[in-house]
Amino acid sequence: MSNKIIKLALFASGNGSNVQQIAEYFQGRSKDTDTLIEVDCVVYNRKDAFVAMRAQNLGLPAYYMNKGDFFESNAVLDLMKEREI
Repeated sequence: MSNKIIKLALFASGNGSNVQQIAEYFQGRSKDTDTLIEVDCVVYNRKDAFVAMRAQNLGLPAYYMNKGDFFESNAVLDLMKEREI
């Protein structure tokens, strides 16, 4: 039986402790079910946010998006489409 994969993007702006907990929670879970949940990437909106380092340590790609990317363009939506999220 083939498993369905649900890909998540996690959004953060600071330390990233919640991102780390969520990513670690889903690592290794859902192996025995029909649905796999995978944290695919992290999107953050503060250049100096420690969450970028946490994402790197977790092996997750991290993308910085500024306010304009969120409110004045399709950059976030384009990233989600590109990553098939």
